[in-house]
Amino acid sequence: MRAGDPNKYDGLQMSEIAYNLLTKHNKLFTSLCNGVGSTTGTFNKLFYYCVPSFIRNRIYLLNVTPCSDIHDVEYSFPRKFYSEEHAIHWKEVADMRFRDNLYILIRNQKSWKWLERLRLSRASKYYRILRVAGDKAFLDNKLILTRGDYE
Repeated sequence: MRAGDPNKYDGLQMSEIAYNLLTKHNKLFTSLCNGVGSTTGTFNKLFYYCVPSFIRNRIYLLNVTPCSDIHDVEYSFPRKFYSEEHAIHWKEVADMRFRDNLYILIRNQKSWKWLERLRLSRASKYYRILRVAGDKAFLDNKLILTRGDYE
């Protein structure tokens, strides 16, 4: 299934913003989806462009792009925050939702059940990487308002 097909995200969690983009502004939702990985920073670009998408977008042969699509959208919107703390809180929630969606996708997989433990372990590592190294990718192109901007 292609990015933006609502059936691709059945059973997964998403923010209200992501849901509204998926259902009301599907082309914008789809344009934000780039698979697993970030192009912010030299190492991330190297990983993103050197590792084939077939490998990058899978955890032990399971396509995880439904989870990364939602996460990409939630890293893109909203673009304005009242403080850096507010922005980082949004990021933390988006990262936890990504982890939870990976777990849902993995546990709902009917075939190759024997890979479930390995996949869950890898999903946990993806989440930890996001928590540690995802701030720059998330804050890129965000506007952090100062008190005078919203009073």
